[in-house]
Amino acid sequence: MAIKYGFFNSVNGDRKYNAKDIGRYLHGIVSSGVYADTSSSLQVLAGDGLQVQVQAGRAMLDYHYIENDAPLPLTLSTGGTQDRIDAIVAV
Repeated sequence: MAIKYGFFNSVNGDRKYNAKDIGRYLHGIVSSGVYADTSSSLQVLAGDGLQVQVQAGRAMLDYHYIENDAPLPLTLSTGGTQDRIDAIVAV
């Protein structure tokens, strides 16, 4: 078993950290989900036809963050003739 520790400033390149190290640090402090804040929290709004727009917001997903700072337009692909439900998913 080893002791893990961090984060300290590098001295002549002796300390290397990566995304997994940051995730390990965040584990137990934050949980996955969309941040409820004063923006529109990644809300998806319908547009014309097959257009949708993902509003600004932030989320934490498995200790990786996603931040959208401006509306993001998306166009859904056309499907067959069957009824359908589309989902916008951040992975």
